[in-house]
Amino acid sequence: MKIFLLMILMTASIFGWGTALAHGDAAAQYGGIVQMVDDQSFELVVRGDSAALYLGDHGEKVPTANMTGKLTVLSGTNKFE
Repeated sequence: MKIFLLMILMTASIFGWGTALAHGDAAAQYGGIVQMVDDQSFELVVRGDSAALYLGDHGEKVPTANMTGKLTVLSGTNKFE
């Protein structure tokens, strides 16, 4: 009986539990680097000497037209703003 229950639990974990725990796709949409925090995504895209940050919440784009920010890059002992 214990072996039967163990087999049922193993089968359930293989076919269903792994996908149920996923929070979504963290693939880059704009060619940058993506970081997920809960269901919010942050994608940093660097092009030449400029950078853009794209925000998402539960897979929906977050409007950033009225937002401002400051990017600080640390490289060894150098600091660039």
